Amino acid sequence: MLIRSLAMMRVYNAAEASAAAGGGGDGGAAAAAGAAADAGAAAQAGGDGGQGGGAEPWYAKYELDEPAKQFIADRKFDRPDGLQSLLKSAIESDRVARSRKVFEKPDPARMNEWGGWAELGWKEKPEEYALKKPQTPQNFQYMQGFEDTLKKIAHENKVPLQAAQAMLDGLTAWGVSEIDATDARGAKESADMEVALRKEWGGDYDRNVELAKRAFRHFGVGLDDGAQLQAITGAPGMMKLFHAIGMEMGEDKLVSSSGGGSGMSESLEGLRAELRRLQGDPEFMKALRDERNPRHGDVAAQRKAIIAKIARIETGQRR
Repeated sequence: MLIRSLAMMRVYNAAEASAAAGGGGDGGAAAAAGAAADAGAAAQAGGDGGQGGGAEPWYAKYELDEPAKQFIADRKFDRPDGLQSLLKSAIESDRVARSRKVFEKPDPARMNEWGGWAELGWKEKPEEYALKKPQTPQNFQYMQGFEDTLKKIAHENKVPLQAAQAMLDGLTAWGVSEIDATDARGAKESADMEVALRKEWGGDYDRNVELAKRAFRHFGVGLDDGAQLQAITGAPGMMKLFHAIGMEMGEDKLVSSSGGGSGMSESLEGLRAELRRLQGDPEFMKALRDERNPRHGDVAAQRKAIIAKIARIETGQRR
């Protein structure tokens, strides 16, 4: 039957279609010419506006089923020139389908089994599914493990590579913005604290702050513990608390600014606590991230020296 034959006919490429159209001896061209003759005869028998005069439609001899007849009628292919219009429609439909790369609709319950992921940019081989490290500030602590985990999950779930890259870029940018916002809040809190304590301590401000910092380092207070204390006492309150502790202990028993004193700062835990403290200090991190900051060289060297000490102790423990 004609409609079924059209559905099952071989799909020609552009070169074959041109050959079929131009070849004088091609059997397909002869068949098309015969069909056109049938359509012409039907036109003469039925008149200009339809089948007319009780003449049979041009497709009667093909013994089509009812759905096929209804398809022809719905699209006005039942007119005398309907065969030619039907063929043109089939050709155009094939062209549009190919040019737009039409895919089979995926089953939402079986998305990973859909066959169109590669066309959208997913790479089957993990080694070809490579993400690029996003651009970050120089001293931003990029987590390679986070990237590797995101890539693994995205690849397993057929996320197109471009989309996975956009996720990594966006999440990294969010992390940078959160750190910047935290730094900004910390800088404001430090400024407010300084104003309040300078008003209270006057000329003793610098000495009292240094004593409080030494007491803080002496006990190896970590970033999380410090944040909890600050939440309870407020920044000025925490500074005054450690200043009072330092006064009670005596300066000779505390860690000095250069790392001397009781020697606790030279222990692995003490060094780690000091590194966490520095990385939680907004002013320290601001100077570390900005190469133009007058303190940049000093704070970078201080951080590097602590990391080197930690590495030496860890290496010695492994031996």
